[in-house]
Amino acid sequence: MVSKTLFSVDPEPEQDDYDDPKANLGSSFWGAGALRDAVPWAGSTYIIVDRAQGRAITMIDGKLSLESDACATGSATWVCIENKGWFGFRNTASGKYMGHDGRKNIIAVKNHHQAWEFFVARPCPDGGYLLLTTHYDMLLKMRVGDDGRSLVAREDGGTVWEFIKV
Repeated sequence: MVSKTLFSVDPEPEQDDYDDPKANLGSSFWGAGALRDAVPWAGSTYIIVDRAQGRAITMIDGKLSLESDACATGSATWVCIENKGWFGFRNTASGKYMGHDGRKNIIAVKNHHQAWEFFVARPCPDGGYLLLTTHYDMLLKMRVGDDGRSLVAREDGGTVWEFIKV
């Protein structure tokens, strides 16, 4: 049996051996017109997904969380904007920008795109992107928190994110 993942393409797929638990995410997360593994670019709207777990960055009751069924639980669409050469991600429902709180927690509470809401999307060799955010004179990597749902910014690690253009 050939092993396949949600992110690889087999030239001759066989439905019988496709046993990835993340395979059913497509229809519940995004529509048929969504572009998988898109390059983040200002002016476009995305669902931002943890490639390893297939969970989307979702705004629920004013807080960020990683969710498997983001469409049912909150708002998971983010408009990418550019300011002074930096990317920013604004939630389409709340209008709040993703950023950090100065204590290295990723939040979305600001109506503006300033230094602590600045991001860089760094391509990874095997696909996807690291998201780095400014913290004084350094860039910190955004990753999943220890609880498995929150987002934090750290010097080490870093979650690989997939951008799904919607």
